[in-house]
Amino acid sequence: MKKLLSILLSLCLGLFLASGAVSVVDDSLVLLFGLHLLTMTSEILTFIAMLMAMLVYGLMGLTPMIPKRVFLPVTLFYVAGLLVVFPTLIYC
Repeated sequence: MKKLLSILLSLCLGLFLASGAVSVVDDSLVLLFGLHLLTMTSEILTFIAMLMAMLVYGLMGLTPMIPKRVFLPVTLFYVAGLLVVFPTLIYC
């Protein structure tokens, strides 16, 4: 059980970091050159990372083995990002 949980948590952190890196590269390509080469990849990776963060958030309530100091900011980042989308859509 511990090994499966550690693999899941490592995958969650890896997806979070990969999603951020691909998003930065994609936004840089759009701003500098007007190219949308990585947009779909960035969206798919972000969606998978968001699902993984929701799974880890649910597991935080079920098991005390997950270090909340590390994984709570990761999970709340996606919630904050979702809440910021709606005012941005209204004012843009």
